Amino acid sequence: MAVEYKHVDVARASIASEANIFIHPECDDTLLHRAARWDDLEMVKLLVDSGMDINVSDKRIFEAKPIHIAALCDSVNTIAYFLKKGQKVDDPSKNGMTPLHFTATIGNQGSLNAAKLLLDKGANVNAAALDGSTPLHIAAHFGKLNLVKLFIERGANKKLRRKDGKTAENLAVSVGDKEKLREAKCAVLDYLTTRK
Repeated sequence: MAVEYKHVDVARASIASEANIFIHPECDDTLLHRAARWDDLEMVKLLVDSGMDINVSDKRIFEAKPIHIAALCDSVNTIAYFLKKGQKVDDPSKNGMTPLHFTATIGNQGSLNAAKLLLDKGANVNAAALDGSTPLHIAAHFGKLNLVKLFIERGANKKLRRKDGKTAENLAVSVGDKEKLREAKCAVLDYLTTRK
């Protein structure tokens, strides 16, 4: 509860009393994952300084590490901290997705600030997950035009194919999506087909 409600003093007291604050009692993630999600840098530092491993994987989202969750949630302060602590900018999750992949998976327009930070720190814009998906494939699939533009500007190869043979363009035209997503994908498709 201390982490969820950002009660750093309560967390400090729990650590001092040797309570196990590292595992979230109701979920398959850790408190460090939770603090990373909310970009609660003070809590992140407290947990890491108390012995929490920044490489710990959750049991939920592709066995993601806290840096993946921070990227997913646009938690740029936490990402910067993890990178300073030695986390690799292209550190993969169990399915091979890097933090840059995670920036394109959720939210209205994805985690643009996190994507910019990761790219500025040397993230590979063409990194392939185990299924061959690149960050561009993910952004196109979810209709994230702002991230599609950023990835293309930063050197993403729009001709790369996943293991199933699909390109980002193919993913932008896939049918069966809800109306709002379909509109976003149309904008992505327009952009991808007009770029050389």
